[in-house]
Amino acid sequence: MDNRERAWRAEFPITERFNYLNNCSLTPLHRRGRERIERFLSEWTEQGGRAWYDHWIGEYEAFREELAALLGAAVDEIAIEPNVSAGLVGIASTFDYAKRPKVIVSDLDFPTDGHAFLAVADRGARVEFVRSPDRVRVPLELFERAVDETTAAVCTGHVYFTTGWIQDVRALAQICHRKGAVLVVDAYQSIGAIPFDVAASGVDYLVGGTLKWLMGGPGIAFLYARAGVAERARPSAVGWWGVKEPFAFDVEHLDYGTGHARASRSRVGGRFAARQRRDLRHPSRSDTSLSAPLQYARGDGPRARAARTAPRRARCRLTPSLHRGRIVAWILLIAFLAVPTYALRLGGTPVGLGLEDFFRYTTAALVIGSDAILLLIVLVLARGLPFRETFGLRAPRSWRRALVIGVTTLVVAYAISFLEVALVSGAGREQGVPEFWDPTRIGAWAANLFAIAVFVPIFEESLCRGLGYALFEPLGAPLAVIITAVAFTLAHGVIVDIPVILATGIGLGYMRASTGSIFPCIALHGFFNGFGLVVAAFFGSG
Repeated sequence: MDNRERAWRAEFPITERFNYLNNCSLTPLHRRGRERIERFLSEWTEQGGRAWYDHWIGEYEAFREELAALLGAAVDEIAIEPNVSAGLVGIASTFDYAKRPKVIVSDLDFPTDGHAFLAVADRGARVEFVRSPDRVRVPLELFERAVDETTAAVCTGHVYFTTGWIQDVRALAQICHRKGAVLVVDAYQSIGAIPFDVAASGVDYLVGGTLKWLMGGPGIAFLYARAGVAERARPSAVGWWGVKEPFAFDVEHLDYGTGHARASRSRVGGRFAARQRRDLRHPSRSDTSLSAPLQYARGDGPRARAARTAPRRARCRLTPSLHRGRIVAWILLIAFLAVPTYALRLGGTPVGLGLEDFFRYTTAALVIGSDAILLLIVLVLARGLPFRETFGLRAPRSWRRALVIGVTTLVVAYAISFLEVALVSGAGREQGVPEFWDPTRIGAWAANLFAIAVFVPIFEESLCRGLGYALFEPLGAPLAVIITAVAFTLAHGVIVDIPVILATGIGLGYMRASTGSIFPCIALHGFFNGFGLVVAAFFGSG
């Protein structure tokens, strides 16, 4: 045994007496976990109810962020539960069994996976079991044969507790979705030992807990609910934290919360034992020998952002902490883009691309090269933050909603543009396009179309609706939308076109807030940028 292994084992007092091989039942309590539990007890003893607001609810939010980073999920897709059974009961309460009565479970699955749905038989649920032919696994074709248009859900384990067989969850999701069914995965036996990305897998719901391979302990579990599925769900198992405005204390009306809030029914105490895994996963600099053996099989990944309670606002609204250093750096980057342009423009120097520039390869190369460098700076500023969450790299909650917001934004922006031309005499367009067409230089024109309608939107949306929105979202979505829209406008260095660019920025920010995704923002931005070039190609004079 080398020094690294000795240091690792020293974290677990039980190893002084045993070679412990029963993590699949319960991880032994380690020193840092015990310290966190004792801290929890001290805060409870010394502060009473004040501990809720000064410590514990912040721990709750931070824990959700860590779980989201571990699973590759959005924070709003994660709920904390007292145990996996509670999570499954909540999921089972969301289905309309009158339309789709069938639920598929394997005979190798853990009993709770079947019991949660057998318990709603009086609501019309009919549980059918697929049988393992060898008592080791269930072939995918048996699931495919069982799932049909009357199936509400398949509920099964990622790893069978009976045999350790690892199921092909992605294939199961495809089988379910082809028939319109939902896939519920019990990952208690695998999370922390086997990498799992909920977005890549296609699962609709996932439940798991911390007492096995996450080295947390009993009394705490979690539920992932894919955003589109969660927003449509109407669970009957709902608690005080499951409503939109819990601090309204409205006993007469049920207004479901969004995302994770619909399912949240957890306690606080076990969270301290669970969150100590973060200390083990990221040991102090003086304890680097522990780093490698105590990381999850998934890999290091980004640290979750710490969460704090906001100052006492109405109903104690909670937000993640502000990253002040990153905000300052982000503002400096916006200033770097804005100040030189305004200095030149206010000094009477022409700014921007000339009409001939749109037909030169060098223009496209310069635009792509400079924006690539700036995009790299944005990525460096975001280093250490949950990458997918920060940049909204996930499917939007609703493409239809994104389309409505996009069309509205375009209509408003173009209406303002035409109004400017009508009201401001002699106002020249600061975001110009060629007013002629040269078919002999179509290659250079296409290169500039790619640069302006594809690459520029990727950079500018990553800067504003990606990193910028994530940095200011703790202040509330409306403020994040306004701040990033103003910064977006300033970064363009415009004066006459301020109303148009500002309106577009607000629309893009609202799209980011409403859909949770940057992809519709890039699409709208690209359309807006490319529209003028394409129109010029069709209608410009040669």
